[in-house]
Amino acid sequence: MAAIRKRGWGLRANEAAFLVLEGVHDEKRILVRHARVVAGAERDHCGRSDTFPEEPGRACLGAGHGLWRQDPLRRSRQRARGHPVARARRQCRLWDATLPALSPRYRVIALDQIGFGKSDKPLLAYHPATFVDFLRGFLDALKIQRASLVGSSLGGWVAARFALAYPDSVDRLVLVDAAGYADLARQLDPQTLHALRLGSRDDLRRLGPLTFYDSRYYQGNEAETAFLSERVTTGDGYTIERVIGAMIRGEDVLDRKVRTIASPTLIVWGREDKIIPLSFARRFHRDIKDSRLVILGKCGHMPQIECADPFNAALLRFLDGMAAAMREGDGARRSRAR
Repeated sequence: MAAIRKRGWGLRANEAAFLVLEGVHDEKRILVRHARVVAGAERDHCGRSDTFPEEPGRACLGAGHGLWRQDPLRRSRQRARGHPVARARRQCRLWDATLPALSPRYRVIALDQIGFGKSDKPLLAYHPATFVDFLRGFLDALKIQRASLVGSSLGGWVAARFALAYPDSVDRLVLVDAAGYADLARQLDPQTLHALRLGSRDDLRRLGPLTFYDSRYYQGNEAETAFLSERVTTGDGYTIERVIGAMIRGEDVLDRKVRTIASPTLIVWGREDKIIPLSFARRFHRDIKDSRLVILGKCGHMPQIECADPFNAALLRFLDGMAAAMREGDGARRSRAR
């Protein structure tokens, strides 16, 4: 997710992964092509009304869909109430409680990363750098030169790698229970790594207590059935499989590189996160020089869902504080110029 203050933007880097048969140059060309279609800058022959030039929408590529959201999006929301697109965005929906909190002061976009949700799923060798390339193409297609990035879990890993690859393009960085260190895969037991694939009710029942502090978020046959049905609909199981494989192999890990992140960074963590423990939050805070750490109690791996109010408050304090500092800096420079 990315936030921009009037002129600024905010984008979310989301979860992602798949398989590759083409060389690196062809792969990057495909990623940019897909990113432009998702952003609405290009379209394939997908029928009528597949893009909305003046506001957010969706675009088709072959049999797949590119999907992104931004707030405020009144007309699109009204259209979506009677349309299955609004219910199908498992990744975008991670931010349903965040978008309304930010949109009065920022322009906000939530994105289904390539290979996930309702975005296209081409045969690529998915790993975190894949999603960095896709995000770069997406921002370029929308002509966004600079953005504040908010990433959760794998999305945090992608956002951090993007900040390392394109430091001039990142205004502020927010890492929410983020992955990215090589030690994580070694600390997760085989049963949990398998459950992350979320292919069965047993996987859900194992992962639920590790993900959420409050059991109401995962208990009950109705919740399990709805989630598994959505997994079948989105068809991103192979993507998830490849991402987990990349994590196990230690591809694109942050480790020492994270120390060179220059963007002001907010680290938000659920104290009871049993997937990526609090020790990793403290490590990010230690490694990123210009960072601040917010720990939310009685909260698991997804504080933006489980602890939405304190999460949004911390996010706004960080974004608004940085915006105020930038205004003060601009004012001081103008005074010196006089």
